[in-house]
Amino acid sequence: MAHPALDCRTCGACCVPEITLPFYVGVTAKDIARLTPRFRSRHVARGSILTKLDRIGHCVCVALQGTVGRRVSCTIYARRPDACRQLEAGTRACLKARRQAGID
Repeated sequence: MAHPALDCRTCGACCVPEITLPFYVGVTAKDIARLTPRFRSRHVARGSILTKLDRIGHCVCVALQGTVGRRVSCTIYARRPDACRQLEAGTRACLKARRQAGID
């Protein structure tokens, strides 16, 4: 069940992988078809969306803009992969991501 008090626009924890790797969210053929050709060519490899280091050195999804725990947005929100679409605020997976990112 979703938690109404959590605001994804001030979180972004789900965009932070548990460990620092160059690959993060796995994408299916359906997900890839939703992405723009430019995004695919620059940010998808080995069946996954890549990661980057944010302004303070945390490994995050390349589509994330902003600072985790403060203000964030997803540059591909309307085209995001199904794995991202399935995560809802306040779920067990959300709360785990928040703890791992140091937000809670």
